[in-house]
Amino acid sequence: MKELLSLAGNFCHALDYSVYDSQEELQAEEREELKDLYDLTIERPFFFIDLVSHGLPVFIFLDEGDNPPVNQMVNHPTIKHYYERVGGTLQSYVISRIRYYQKWYPG
Repeated sequence: MKELLSLAGNFCHALDYSVYDSQEELQAEEREELKDLYDLTIERPFFFIDLVSHGLPVFIFLDEGDNPPVNQMVNHPTIKHYYERVGGTLQSYVISRIRYYQKWYPG
């Protein structure tokens, strides 16, 4: 996570921060949206890493080791069911996003 933030913290071509100008804004605004729209506050430490679809951010739990599994919010989340595992880990996710970017934006 530290490596990801040091390399792509302010702006990253491979990860999408959508309308947000920074990771800090992404973290704050998406958390606020969860609270306002769904009355959902996630108690575990977590970090949004990508906004691949409006309202369905991709995130990791920070208490799941150095290379945690990647999760995505579900439509209409509730405290009992608010995410699904997307398969893969943070490292494999970042690598796949970089490869995707390189494929469509070579040079």
